[in-house]
Amino acid sequence: MTIYLGLTACSLFHSSAPQRPEPVLLAPTKAMPEELLKQSLILNSPQQSDSFIAVLRLTHKKTSLVALTLSGQPFLTQNFDGQAWSSENVSGQALPEQEIFSMMQFALWPESQIKQSYREQDGWKLELHGETRTAYYHNYPYFVVEKTNEHTVIKHKMANYQITINTFEKERLAQ
Repeated sequence: MTIYLGLTACSLFHSSAPQRPEPVLLAPTKAMPEELLKQSLILNSPQQSDSFIAVLRLTHKKTSLVALTLSGQPFLTQNFDGQAWSSENVSGQALPEQEIFSMMQFALWPESQIKQSYREQDGWKLELHGETRTAYYHNYPYFVVEKTNEHTVIKHKMANYQITINTFEKERLAQ
């Protein structure tokens, strides 16, 4: 499986949209249960679509993600403990690693923590309405999250791609 996502594009037209911000990484929180999520993910861009499996481990001390090809081969391992970020990509392809991690956190984390981290003084505006969440960066749409019973769709408006997530297994971790 080739993992490639063309996320940059040249434009013939001048745009006044702000430059994409650094991804906002959210610290692990005790406001969420400690659990292991197994998910199928589909990344769609205008250039192509890629599918993979993600195993997301959420604890009160660290968030970890392992991405696997559909044949079960790991190609990306990520960890964040609120201070130190690490990512190992063995796919050989450039991926927006922190951005993908940040998008998944934006969809999962409690609203209170999102509001603390996506601050207005840093250029963020949030609309959080039940199963729909939108983040604007300097008044331009950045992320849009739409949750249903079947899946979660996270659209990255500035980079023109989206991730569709289907959680097929959820396991509470022993504390």
